[in-house]
Amino acid sequence: MSFRVRWKEFRSYAAEEFFQHLPYTIFGILFGLAMTALLMLTSLVQIDESLFHQAHFLHLFFSGAASAAIFKTYNDSLLKAVPVAFISSVALCTVSDVLIPMLGLSLFGYQVELHLCIQEHPVLISLGVLAGIWVGLLGIRFFSHCNRSFHMLHILISTIASTLYLLMFIDQSGFKVMLLVATVLIFALAIPCLVGDMVLPLTVVSMTGEDTHQKVHHSHD
Repeated sequence: MSFRVRWKEFRSYAAEEFFQHLPYTIFGILFGLAMTALLMLTSLVQIDESLFHQAHFLHLFFSGAASAAIFKTYNDSLLKAVPVAFISSVALCTVSDVLIPMLGLSLFGYQVELHLCIQEHPVLISLGVLAGIWVGLLGIRFFSHCNRSFHMLHILISTIASTLYLLMFIDQSGFKVMLLVATVLIFALAIPCLVGDMVLPLTVVSMTGEDTHQKVHHSHD
């Protein structure tokens, strides 16, 4: 299969997945703003590093599930699905939950320190991602549309993790805080989550040169 044909297939797959999952991303941003307002105006929970770690771990789990499920929708190779889902989940969850929020805080004048969970807890993080991948592969085997559910949960947990990271360093409320949260969530959700769940798996699928049109149409029936 020529590069031009593969590129055309990739664009077709990516566009279809993007427009199906875009509403979840928009919902995630709105949810994050509501969550910020609630947590800043009340004292429902104590926002600390431990709470962020829990949200980040769940984010990695559902990211692994979503990436694996979407990859398996278009390609049956287990040997490809696992490493693609693992690498994309660890890398892009770190970008989404830590690096983009840290950059946003720095640009808005806050003092932050780099905190990489994969560096501090490599075994725990790896087991969480692998467990998510297993759930994603098992789910897509029995429920053809579970990739959308996994992506929705991924977006929701990603929103919580990114917002908690921001609020660990913010001690006031107001328009500036809401603007910061909205700006960070747009980039933290739209870029890493969409890339990790869709673009990266579909890129690898397209590179295989296999004809997957029938599987694509069947998976969305």
